[in-house]
Amino acid sequence: MSDSQNNKSDSQPEESPLMGLALGIVFLLGGLYMIFAFSSFFIFLIGFGCALLGAAALAGTIAESGFGDDLRIPANLRQSLPSPEKEREILRAVKDSGHGGVSPTEAAIATSLTAREADEILSELAGRGYLAVESENGILFYSIPKRGPRDTT
Repeated sequence: MSDSQNNKSDSQPEESPLMGLALGIVFLLGGLYMIFAFSSFFIFLIGFGCALLGAAALAGTIAESGFGDDLRIPANLRQSLPSPEKEREILRAVKDSGHGGVSPTEAAIATSLTAREADEILSELAGRGYLAVESENGILFYSIPKRGPRDTT
């Protein structure tokens, strides 16, 4: 066990997600009870604050628990998709490349994107089958897939 993990366990116990859920539910329900059960404006404000605190605690606990991982959503769908404008810029650069393919660096030069953005979008489009990938001297080049002759039989 590393020193950082050992120090963490000595200084404070690990918080269970159930504790966060329980506190969130208690504050949320307690706040809602105060809002609807009492007619005083001051109590209403306190209840509203408690309800907000409870809702925030529930949302934070659910977000920290990694609930999306349990849903078995593929990683490529969990990532944010590029904007249609950026995708069109990249595809236009691939189409306009005179030598049949474009590297991420060439795509960045031909568009308003950074090299990292161009590389991510090109990789994503290739992963979905929209672009073909070729390697030359260790550099990846992306091109529009060629169509084969159609079978008319």
